[in-house]
Amino acid sequence: MRTVARLWRTERGFEGLKFHELRHTQATHLLASGVDVKTVQERLGHASAMMTLDQNSHAIPENDRKAADLIGELFLMRSKATPIVEVKTA
Repeated sequence: MRTVARLWRTERGFEGLKFHELRHTQATHLLASGVDVKTVQERLGHASAMMTLDQNSHAIPENDRKAADLIGELFLMRSKATPIVEVKTA
């Protein structure tokens, strides 16, 4: 098995690539593409979603920009008298 994997990596120019790096890359790309953390956690076999986020979310700095843009849009909507959420009391 190791020989097949080594051959595959060598033929594609990834001689130094380790299997664990592929797991990390998969998780990072899935999270960056909007796949929910619970699904990614289960694919990787992590014990908790927190472990998945701790190991992979740091590699997605553009998510901070997306979050900032979303909050900005929500506040712009609010300033135009469009409520973000409707609150009802009992």
